[in-house]
Parts: sequence; structure tokens; C-alpha cells
Amino acid sequence: MREKIKKILPWSLLLLAGLAAYAPTFRGGFVWDDRTVVADNPFIKGWDRTMTAFTPDYWRHFHPVQGARYRPLRNVSFTLDYTFGRLDPLVYKLTNFGLHFAAAALLFLFARRLFGAELPAAATGCVFMAWPRLMENVAWVRNRGEIMAAICLLWGLLLIHDRDARLELKLAGLLLLGLLSIESALVIPLVWGLYLALFGGEEPLKALKLLYPALGLLAAYAAFMFYLAGGLPSAGGGALDWLKAWGGYIWLSVMPYGVNPVRALPGLPALAAIATAAAVVWALRKDRIALFLAAWIPLSLTAAALPFRGRPMADHAAYYACIAAALLLVYLVKNYARAKIGLAIFVILNIIIIAHNGKVYAEERALWEYAFTRAPADGTVLLNLGRVYMASGEPEKAAPFLKKATADGSSGAYAYNDLGLAAQQEGKTDEALSYFGMAIQMDPSFYGGYLNRGGVRYMRGLHEEARADWEAAMALAPNRPEVYNNLGLYYAGLGKLAEAKDYFYEAVVIDPEFAEARENLVVVHRKLGQDQMAREELYRLSKIKARNAASR
Repeated sequence: MREKIKKILPWSLLLLAGLAAYAPTFRGGFVWDDRTVVADNPFIKGWDRTMTAFTPDYWRHFHPVQGARYRPLRNVSFTLDYTFGRLDPLVYKLTNFGLHFAAAALLFLFARRLFGAELPAAATGCVFMAWPRLMENVAWVRNRGEIMAAICLLWGLLLIHDRDARLELKLAGLLLLGLLSIESALVIPLVWGLYLALFGGEEPLKALKLLYPALGLLAAYAAFMFYLAGGLPSAGGGALDWLKAWGGYIWLSVMPYGVNPVRALPGLPALAAIATAAAVVWALRKDRIALFLAAWIPLSLTAAALPFRGRPMADHAAYYACIAAALLLVYLVKNYARAKIGLAIFVILNIIIIAHNGKVYAEERALWEYAFTRAPADGTVLLNLGRVYMASGEPEKAAPFLKKATADGSSGAYAYNDLGLAAQQEGKTDEALSYFGMAIQMDPSFYGGYLNRGGVRYMRGLHEEARADWEAAMALAPNRPEVYNNLGLYYAGLGKLAEAKDYFYEAVVIDPEFAEARENLVVVHRKLGQDQMAREELYRLSKIKARNAASR
């Protein structure tokens, strides 16, 4: 009995540490980009649709960003969630938590091999499970890509340590899974190579040959991403900006910190963080384990800091480095007496911060109101806080924040669009049209501006102008079902039922769960005398409504 308890105890501690940190976030809804990537994404709502995520066109048209993104395996996981829980945020959050637990479990197994002891390994898993920096990965559904890639990273380290049979091919397979989850997985071979160089025996260069298939795969992936991006992504401000971001990430990875939704660079100068990391690596050079862990942190952050990667200082990008930080912390405490005081301080800070983070991420309104106290002039914060008030039916409260957000270059078009929606809610259609026009003027490629301006124009009887707006929106975003539904309504209003039916069908092909388009199909079929087809659509519609009701 005692042996069974001893075996179960480490796993139970990992689970309890995770629940203590993240359980408050389970009751929250989708946050920020979760709506675009998950809730409003028709391509996760059926297995036939989610397979399009493996094609380059999906990422070019549905997720157009600077540089390139390719994360089909993450989308497959969203489809699994949708299959079992429809759009219930709890299902997606539990999956994120389960993946994080799996990563912590693999970390525990690796730490047990690395440290040669059960207790420090369990402590490492628990520290990592509740690391404050990882709140974005677990609480924001869209950020599970790093967790999935980290599982591949840790699994590979276990295989390397055990010198598993057919190791070269297994490492290449794990790297492929990581790269299909998120682009930052390209740093995985760097960590594996570092481990092989330090622990590969008397001939480390020979041991590195185990990575040749993985490196060949990495070269092919780089060529594919070059093709997907249409060339080399912009390098932003150059080498100095990359160094600043790299240093900022090093700081974020190792220090306890509150949520960082504004993507702010920490106060400590980034270059000083790089110098400190270099000094620590040099000081630990004679201790191979400590050297491996200390070097892992900056090495795994090289991709996260790339200027073309997107918004700077995203906490979730530090996931791989936080694994090493947890390992290093416990290892230093285990082997260096003076580190024990540091651990006590760190644990106390962790408890305070993780409790605070859980409350903030429990509700999106609390998140953005907290972010506003941190950065009252940040365009992203102002935009999202305005959206929160809009969603709660408070357009008059949203308007001041959205107006301030219009001055932000990256958020301005979205802010004008949301101001238009707020004015539309209040029945101020002239004002709404003006705001939608400003959104389009600020960003002529902004799909939402055309879609929403077309809606207001149609309600005011300006049908041809509405059609022109919707066709412009369709050209910008050919994979969005709502614009096809709107064009169907336009042609139905003209009595052109055959054309209307084609547009409604296109909408439900893109999103089979689009209830409004199916309702419109029922009406059109009946007007065309196609009663059997109308009954079939009614049956599908009843199933959709039943599923939606069951998921609430």
C-alpha cells in the first residue's frame, strides 16, 4: 500500500499544483483572439473542414499576418474539442490544462533521470505546473501550440537520455509534430543538440549525428515557410531590436511576474538581462547539468525574439524557457545551500502572483480592466476594454475607450469599426456609417469595415451600395460565411432566388453550423417549391440548434 501511495503521490502533487493555479480560470469564457481562432472559425467545426488547415491557402487567407504562420495540428486539436464540447469554453480550457499537465509529467520523468532523485523531480514538476508566466498558455485557448511543441521537446529529451532504438527517426517525427503545432518549435533541435553535446559521451560530435534527419526536416520546413510567406519576412528594426526582445524574454522567463497582456518590455534593461544570462552560464560552466539548464533558457528564446514573429513580448512564447528555469531553480536549491533562501522567496512570490493571475484571467472584463491600470494609453488594451463593455450591452461606456484607441496605428481601424457597431446599437446609423468609412480609410484591406458598412446601407435601403461593400469584403476574405449569407439576402430581396440559394449554400459549405444561413435556405427552398429540400434543411437546422442548446 505504501509503495502505491509513493508512486501516485508525485502525479497527485502535479495535478493539485495545477488546479490550485488554474482552476479559477476554468469558469471564464474565450479571451481576445480565442474568438477569431476558435469561436468564429468555421474551419474547426467539422473534420472535412479542419483538414484545410494543412493547406497553405488556409493560412494565407484566414490568418493573414506579417511573415507566416502554419499550425494545422493545433487546429486539429480544436476540432477534437468542438466534436465533444461544441463552443463550450470549459472544454477547450480543460484541454489546455490537460496538455500542460502532460508537459509537466514529462518534465517530472526527465528531471528524475537528470537529477537521479524522485523528490527534486516532483518539486520541478510542481514548480513548472504553477509557474506564473505560463498563465497565457493555459488560460488562452489559442496559445496551446507552445504546450504541444514542448511535449515533443521533452519527449525527445527522454528518448535521447534512454538512447531509444531508431532514435534518429523518432526525433524527426517529434520535431515534425512540433512544427505542425507552432513555428517556434524550430528551436527544439537546438535544445536536443545542447543536451547531446554535453551528455553525448566521449564523442559528442558523433552523438550529434542523431539529429541529421531532424535537421534535414528543419531545412525542408524553412523552405516551405519561405514559400508560405512569399519571401523572407521583414526583420523589423534589425539586430538591436532582436537583442532587446531576446533580453526581455530572458527576464520574463526567470522572474515571477504578473500577467503581461499589454506585451510590455520589463523594466530591467534587456541588454543587462543578456549579460546576466551570459555571466550565469559562465559561472556554471564546470557543472554540466547547471550549464545545460542555464544555456537552455536563452537558446530556446532565439525564435521567440525574432522581430517578424508578431506582437513583441508575448508571455506564452517563453514556455520552453520556463521549463529550463524550473529545472534550474530546483537543481540549484538541491546542490547549492545558498539557493534555498532564494527558493523560499520565489515560492512566496509565486503563490501571491498565481493567485492574482487566476482572479484576473477568470473573467475577460477583469483582465482588461487590470491591463488598463498597467497601460492606460495602450491601443490594444483600450480596444479590448471597449469590446468588453460592448459585449455587456454598455455601448456608451465603450465609446470613450474606443475613441482613444483610434489613435493607435495597429488598433485604429478595429476601434473605428467597433465605434460604428456601438453607434449602430444605439440607432445612430449616420454616425455608424461614418465610423465604418473611417475604418476602411485607415485600412483599405479591413474586411470588417466593408461587411458592417454594407449591413447598415442595406438596412437603409441602399442595396446596391451594400452589395458593393459585401463583394469587396468577399474579395478580401473569401472564407468568411457571413458575407455570403448577406449577399444571399441581397439577391433574395431582388427575387433572384436561384442566385440567393447559391450564396446561402456557399455560406453553409464554409460553416456547416451557420444556423442563420440554413434558415434562409429553408425559406428559399419553399419559395422555389422544393419542399423536400426545405425539410432536409429544417432537419439539419434542428440538429444544430439542439447541439447549441446542449453546449450552453
